[in-house]
Amino acid sequence: MKLGLKLLQERETTGSFWWPYMSNLPESEYFDVNPSRYSNDDYKLIVDGIEDIAARRYRQYKSDVNAYIRDKGTAVPYRGLTTEVWEKCIERSSSQKFKEKMVEEREEQTQQASSSSVAVNENDVVLKVLGERRGHRRAVGRVLRGTSRSHSSTTRLRDQHSTSESIQSTNALKSKMETYMQQMNEFITLLTSNLQSVMPGIQLPTPPPPPPLSPTHEEELDSSRDEDYLSDL
Repeated sequence: MKLGLKLLQERETTGSFWWPYMSNLPESEYFDVNPSRYSNDDYKLIVDGIEDIAARRYRQYKSDVNAYIRDKGTAVPYRGLTTEVWEKCIERSSSQKFKEKMVEEREEQTQQASSSSVAVNENDVVLKVLGERRGHRRAVGRVLRGTSRSHSSTTRLRDQHSTSESIQSTNALKSKMETYMQQMNEFITLLTSNLQSVMPGIQLPTPPPPPPLSPTHEEELDSSRDEDYLSDL
C-alpha cells in the first residue's frame, strides 16, 4: 500500500500518529511547512500526506460533481461552485413558484410587444400619399349623382375591398413560402456539408424551384382602377 493512502486512512482518525504534526500547521490555503521544526523523516511524512490529501479531495469532488450531473442531467457548474449551492440552484429553478414567475414575465413581454406593434392599412397609406381620386366621392366628377351611379360606385368599392383582402392573403402566403424555402435551403446546405464530410466529392442535385403561385390580384386591382378612371373621364 502506498504511503500516501496509509497516511490518509490514519488522517481520518484523530488518534493517528502524525495528527500532532497536522494540528500544529497554520490554517491557510497553502501550507508552509518549516523543515527546521521537524526531522527529515517527519518533514517528508507531513508534506507527502498533505499533497495526497489535497489530491484525494480534488478527485473526490470531481467524482461527486460528475455523479450529480449524470443523475440530474444538468450542465457543468463553473469552477468554485460547491455541490450544495448547485443543488439549491436546481431546486429553486425547478420549483412551481419559479415556473409561474417565468410564465408571468413571458406574458407581460408578449403583451408589451403586441401593444407596441400597430397594423398598417395599405389603403390608408395610398390615400395619404396619392390623395383621394376624383370619382371616389359622390357628386364629384363629370357624371351627375344618381341611383345607378351610386350603385355602381358601391359595387366597385366592395369589389376593391374584396380584392384588397385577397392581396393581403396572397402576400401572407408568399411570405410563408419564402420562409419555408429559406429553411429548406439551410437544411439542404447542412445536409450537403455533412455528406461531404463523410463522402468527399459527393454532389447533390440542385432542388427545383417552387411552383409559381396563382396570378396575383394586384394586376386585377390595377385593371379595376384603370376602368374606374376611364369611366370618370
